[in-house]
Amino acid sequence: MAQVKLEQDYYISRLDASSALAIPRTSKNPERAMQYINVMNSSKGKEVYRLLVYGIEDVNYRKLAENRIELLPGDDPKNPNYVGFTNWAVGNLYNAYVVGKSASDNAISYLFEEQNAKAIVSPLIGLKPDISSFTTELTQIRAIVNEYHKTLLSGALGDDWEEKYEEFLAKLKAAGVDKVNEELQKQVDEFIKSKGLDKNNIIAQ
Repeated sequence: MAQVKLEQDYYISRLDASSALAIPRTSKNPERAMQYINVMNSSKGKEVYRLLVYGIEDVNYRKLAENRIELLPGDDPKNPNYVGFTNWAVGNLYNAYVVGKSASDNAISYLFEEQNAKAIVSPLIGLKPDISSFTTELTQIRAIVNEYHKTLLSGALGDDWEEKYEEFLAKLKAAGVDKVNEELQKQVDEFIKSKGLDKNNIIAQ
């Protein structure tokens, strides 16, 4: 059986594509917190990153090779004695260990080197839309989406879904979805132009 690739690899610029690591607004020292995050995402933070994610060597894990470890069991032999932070959520994955004897070094290399090298980075990374001119419309749109989303997504309406879908679209239009789309598109176009890109051919560039 042959695997046929139908499209290129893309890095999608979406909030939920990130690790959701953030500094809370209640932080008493946000500047130092940001310094810490910066270190964790650099090669300088390798030891701290590994401590938070894997624990202490020979206490929580044992080294099998330079960059490969096995986690040591706790009271329950089926579970490790230390559960740290999720490795992708707190720092640079290049600082991570390969865990377990069966994990493939080739798979790690494929993901980090081959895929990263040829992935197309979205030109919209860095765009922070200004929503101040349509906050009322967004509030109404969110309420409408919440009202219809689960019903339409689940297929619970059977053959009658089209009528409900058209009703959904009509309510979105009445709430100002066209205004929101136009304003967001304007901001996207201006952002792309500021980067010296052609909006009609941004991927090819």
